[in-house]
Amino acid sequence: MKKIALSTIGALALVLFALGALVSGGNAAVNSAAAGDIVINEIMQNPNIVSDNLGEWFELVNVTGSSIDIDGWIIRSEHTDIHTINSGGALNIGPGAYLVLCRDDTFVINGCVTCDYEYSNFVLGNGGDEVILLDGTVEIDRVEYDGGPNFPDPTGKSMTYGGPVPNSKNGICLYRMLSAKELLI
Repeated sequence: MKKIALSTIGALALVLFALGALVSGGNAAVNSAAAGDIVINEIMQNPNIVSDNLGEWFELVNVTGSSIDIDGWIIRSEHTDIHTINSGGALNIGPGAYLVLCRDDTFVINGCVTCDYEYSNFVLGNGGDEVILLDGTVEIDRVEYDGGPNFPDPTGKSMTYGGPVPNSKNGICLYRMLSAKELLI
């Protein structure tokens, strides 16, 4: 039996790692994340063109330098809404990339939103509600909105994060998007 030197095994492992990075585009997905690595940066909780059950969605952004796989993560509210993300495989968000999660991912009936993932058993309340993103038991991000008194309550417009990259709980920094009509005024 031929003995393989430890340095040969190390070199082989390095080559296999490099090949894996090339195949994945140089950004192998991270299997776990810390609070604030993925940010809930836009929410459409009250669409106007289509009904809520077709047009609700929210967007995530990866603020790290590595791809992050969110398959198996949980989206929930403080109440009864809960959904475990199950895309049938990896659902990676690349570094600095965005991912849109929708109640209905059919472009022609959801208000013409390009969706990356369709969820169920999770509703974005038009009044006060929360969007909580969990990786296992780790709370990655949370947005809490109150339906108007202290937080924007747009109908037919999304709320978007407008501040610096947050650590977590970016809800107080979301603001109402202006419609095309308001931008022309």
